Amino acid sequence: MLEKGAAFFATLPGLLFPVSGWAAGLIGGIFAFDWLQAVLCGGLLAALFAVLLGLILTCKNNYYEDVLSTAETAQSAVTAQKEGQLNEVVPKNVKVGKTGLGKGWGASAIYHKHRVENRRSGVFLFSNMSLIFMAVIIGCSLFMRETGMVGIFAFATYMQLFTVALGRFNRELIKPYIYLIPEPPLKKLLYAIKESLLTDALEAVVLFLILGVIVGASPVETVCCMVARVSFALLFTAGNVCVERVFGMVRSKTLIFLFYFLVLLVMAIPGIAACVVFAIWVPAWEVAAGLLAMTVVNAAIAVLVLWLCRNLLQYAELNSR
Repeated sequence: MLEKGAAFFATLPGLLFPVSGWAAGLIGGIFAFDWLQAVLCGGLLAALFAVLLGLILTCKNNYYEDVLSTAETAQSAVTAQKEGQLNEVVPKNVKVGKTGLGKGWGASAIYHKHRVENRRSGVFLFSNMSLIFMAVIIGCSLFMRETGMVGIFAFATYMQLFTVALGRFNRELIKPYIYLIPEPPLKKLLYAIKESLLTDALEAVVLFLILGVIVGASPVETVCCMVARVSFALLFTAGNVCVERVFGMVRSKTLIFLFYFLVLLVMAIPGIAACVVFAIWVPAWEVAAGLLAMTVVNAAIAVLVLWLCRNLLQYAELNSR
């Protein structure tokens, strides 16, 4: 990995990469006695420093207000952690736009509420957290081209564990409103996870379009990776529901995360086994056949788990938070 990173920063795109590429070009130019490269990269760093210094001097900064705001934010985070709540990171200046849900009645209001929250707290169609994870996956894929689409898909699936665990569904369970809606618990559950599943599907399309271009994968492999990622989003969401249903009374966050990973591991094993078997049976299309088989098994297990845990939202006592 280090050798690939060094080779990347020795190329022109690497040298043009902001800050880190310029610093690498400056140091490399000095050691290689390439004074033109050293002067250009040093000039870019000096220009960046001058711009940042100018912004600091010209912007209207109030030290005491910043200190009070930081202290208030830290205190809110500590209080939320003591109460077992999850604080969502939102922009300081929220663009409200139109107010009200506009649509939804009963359980469907949960879905439209999540859409409004995403629109106000995110950028474009994705939340800030999703954009950060997508950027990390795309950045790492630049150094993982030799592993192919399967290796990058495995890494993206591992990162997906955390995006699903930090989704809106968990934050909804710590509020009393979802339990008070006079609707069947299964209907409320499906509407509570609907927004995250649709967002995950759109994220899968955008992410693997970019990854497919980077790796040079075939269109069939790219589409299969998109579908398989959506199936893992459904599987991880179902695992999250299962953990809340079975271990909702557990107060220890460490135990909750341990149970979460163990449950997801058990639920993912059949799909992985199906992927290996079908990849061996169909060697001509091993990647596509394996991913499609895994998708079918993941979807079946997820639907079964959601059906077995359909009464999660019937009693608020199932969740001790």
